[in-house]
Amino acid sequence: MYNYESKEERRKFRIRTVIISALLILNVTAIYLYYYVLIFNDVVPGKVYGESTFNGGRYEIYTLKYYYQHKGISYFDKIDYVMGQDLNLGDSIDLRVLRPYPKKHIVNKVYRDNSISYQYDCDDGFIIRYNAFIEELEDYSPGSTETLTTPNDNRIKLQPNTDVSIKSTVVQTIDNIRFNRGSIIDYYILKIKGASLELYSVYHYMNDFSTDAMPSKVIYHELCKKLPELNIQVSALQLDNPKKERLLDKNW
Repeated sequence: MYNYESKEERRKFRIRTVIISALLILNVTAIYLYYYVLIFNDVVPGKVYGESTFNGGRYEIYTLKYYYQHKGISYFDKIDYVMGQDLNLGDSIDLRVLRPYPKKHIVNKVYRDNSISYQYDCDDGFIIRYNAFIEELEDYSPGSTETLTTPNDNRIKLQPNTDVSIKSTVVQTIDNIRFNRGSIIDYYILKIKGASLELYSVYHYMNDFSTDAMPSKVIYHELCKKLPELNIQVSALQLDNPKKERLLDKNW
């Protein structure tokens, strides 16, 4: 009787082991399919376009800047070299994006042309102008203004009588720029003069780590596509240094 029960128990134990193992395999497979097939299956293009070195006392932190586009929205991000050792300045990349939360992403493929040498300066893409007649940021504004808060919590100072269609286009274009590590743009100034549209991004601070013309370039190209009848000018300003204007070089 004892031997029979022992054989039966061993048989049941083996069956339980097989069932548990099968469930674990199914669980792992389901998780993989859920994240990497059902959710992370949006593959989008990106570009490693910039770099910066932050001196933190005894250590220097080398950071790469990149951006990618998903469903018409441009996402800007940075990665420390320790975490992104497979990436180099100038790389084109494909990323798998978490569909419900596109800020979450993983690098899928890297495309590199070793025949091209890339160099980057934080002021690349900007034409620096010192405006002697400017005393404060309000001098860039078109007289009386009102402040509009966009659906994505960006603030725009603009004329109260700004054309509704132009206003809607500018709001959508600005809201389609997302900074995964948080934005240091305090607000925007929109000025319409005849057939000209001027858009100023007012940064809380600008230094080698934060200064970057790529968001301005994306905004410029989007506005040119949506408002071809207007002459578009995009600039970046610093909150505590209004005289220094970084005007986007349209040929960059």
